[in-house]
Amino acid sequence: MILETIFNKPPQEAARIMMQVHRRGIGIAGVYCRDIAETKQQLVIGQARSNNFPLKCSIEPA
Repeated sequence: MILETIFNKPPQEAARIMMQVHRRGIGIAGVYCRDIAETKQQLVIGQARSNNFPLKCSIEPA
């Protein structure tokens, strides 16, 4: 849901990224400028916490 709503990924791409996270422990949701990346990160963490999911979202320089 987060990949589709916050990162605007179509269902098939969201499923692919989700499976990468399950298999490798990491997945790339997108490449954004710092301000947008920080905003998206805050949205992800807020959604995860409000739904009691232990989801981690980090930002790394490209």
